[in-house]
Amino acid sequence: MSIQPKKRSVPSQKEVELNARIEQGKVNHKNAQEDRQKRESRADKLRKEGHSFQAFAIEHNLMSVLGIVGVVVVFCCVGGYMHLKKERVSKDGRQINIELEAIEVKIEKAIQDKDFSRATELTSKLTHPIHEKWEDDSKYDMWNGYTYYDVWWDQRRREYLEKIKRLQSPD
Repeated sequence: MSIQPKKRSVPSQKEVELNARIEQGKVNHKNAQEDRQKRESRADKLRKEGHSFQAFAIEHNLMSVLGIVGVVVVFCCVGGYMHLKKERVSKDGRQINIELEAIEVKIEKAIQDKDFSRATELTSKLTHPIHEKWEDDSKYDMWNGYTYYDVWWDQRRREYLEKIKRLQSPD
């Protein structure tokens, strides 16, 4: 007498999941074959029309890969351009600041020499064309953060004009 295992009439949860995965795999395989056949027929049509590269890209499903790579390349190029532009503007701003500081020294000298017309003429040159933040720790304000190049030099120009007016006017 041999003992035979009991037969279950209800499949276990694992068996159900396994059967579902097998069925899903069959469906996925069928869909992949249909997609491949569509790509091959489209590629054949393109080859007949003389578009070999496009046919190769479609046949090997490179269009999505090329698209993704293209987007990444565009983002990298735009980001690099923006970074280089910011660096150039920052460098230009520093160079103009050096020139304006030299003019400021000449203004101080003209005021000391009581040459107010020369000082006024030089003061009118204290303009900065770049509206970018001046990231210099000496120009940092706790409330407003870093000041802008043009705002700083406009303020300095007004201060010098007021100083020249005060010194010119008799008390």
